[in-house]
Amino acid sequence: MDVDDTPSEEALTTVNTLENIERDEESDIDVSDSQRAKDIFYGTAIFESPADIDIIGTKPVEDVPMLTWVNFEIPPKKMKITNSGHTVILSGKWGQERPYITGGTLTGKYVFSQLHLHWGVNSMEGSEHTVDGCRQPGEMHVVTFKSCYLTQESALKESDGVAILVYMFKLQDKPNAGFSIISDALTGIAKAHTSMKVNPIELTTLVKQFTSDYFMYRGSVSTTNCVHYITWMITRVPMGVSNDQVDSLRYLLDDNDDLIKRNFRPVQLESNRSIFHVLPSTSKYSTLLPLTEYDDKTVTQIYRMEFDRRSNPLFQFGTSQSESILENSEVESDLYSEEEDGESEPKIGNKALCIVRTIKKYISSVFYGLIVLFL
Repeated sequence: MDVDDTPSEEALTTVNTLENIERDEESDIDVSDSQRAKDIFYGTAIFESPADIDIIGTKPVEDVPMLTWVNFEIPPKKMKITNSGHTVILSGKWGQERPYITGGTLTGKYVFSQLHLHWGVNSMEGSEHTVDGCRQPGEMHVVTFKSCYLTQESALKESDGVAILVYMFKLQDKPNAGFSIISDALTGIAKAHTSMKVNPIELTTLVKQFTSDYFMYRGSVSTTNCVHYITWMITRVPMGVSNDQVDSLRYLLDDNDDLIKRNFRPVQLESNRSIFHVLPSTSKYSTLLPLTEYDDKTVTQIYRMEFDRRSNPLFQFGTSQSESILENSEVESDLYSEEEDGESEPKIGNKALCIVRTIKKYISSVFYGLIVLFL
């Protein structure tokens, strides 16, 4: 299908306006530029999520501050893991201010609420979002809500109340030590609506902090009675887990004592959806970066570039398309503690195309690794 990449008159006006803004030479980021970028982001049309992420169709955003992570290195007083009957939820209670993120296009503090997982029947599926049209083996969602709304329940009623950080799974040979706090506890919560305490750990053991070079878009999640608006933030650095760790998730039971086989929703096709690439790097040969081991708990900005804002527009225009695998299941019950998920039957996706794309990305990764090796 041909895609019209021609920007609208309104979009061109936006770009021209942003290009002509006078900047304070003593500051790296002009305050008015940052606010305009936020206004554009929050002014975009909202479509149902999840989406396909394709770096070619994203719109780069430069004039915003980097993300700031606060208190993620402080372990909670208590930590609990729960089988909701739909997913696995990891939550905690802190004795002081809870971990939160701010910066970027966010308009306040977003407090950590919980994290949960999505997976499939095998390693060819599992993620909610697709990358270049292909599903990943799984996906972790770190749910945060805007602090001014006080509770996640209240925040879900607001258009800017919830932001979810997304980490795509990539298979690796050895187990992920941080992920072990989840995988090692799963036998104790096999039945739906069971939970158990685990030894508290700092979230940075499991959640790698990123400050730039991530994708962001506004989406919605429809339930039976209402629609929730979500700000999605997808890091380009995948989360390495072993096949055994992902496989252990497939033995959890739902409300009917059946195995939780697929707890991801179909990708929503929207050619007019705006997906932004915030503070992009020079590495653009693939949407996800190669799986790399990091000794530090923060993803170092090794791919970050110095961007000449005077000679580059704030946005580039394009679209991306993907193919849905499942019938539309009903809910993102993971945003709540317990809610029954509807049954759905799989369709056959274009796996041949996915295999070709995977081979191409693998070759690119090897080529990139050789370049790094000889530099």
